[in-house]
Amino acid sequence: MSDDVRALVGSTFLFEPNAEKDVRQILVDRLTWVLDHQLDRLPHYLYRLDIPEHRVNEAFASAESAFDVPEKLADLILERLLQIAESRRRACQD
Repeated sequence: MSDDVRALVGSTFLFEPNAEKDVRQILVDRLTWVLDHQLDRLPHYLYRLDIPEHRVNEAFASAESAFDVPEKLADLILERLLQIAESRRRACQD
């Protein structure tokens, strides 16, 4: 995972990213906490990241259990952050 994506994840979810920790697992842990303690804030967080609502709905619908939801959401977030990092990289090259 690129340093750009690590920085985006860290700044969005308020943790200090580093190479030793698996960013995806930290994100899954953070999402688990949000789902347990701040469920009402989740749509706001995903909106700020510009995650399409239909993709979020698919993640909830396709989860086999409640434990799968944070992992599916983490994958969506990382996918979107990779898109953002690539877009920024292209903009800097122009």
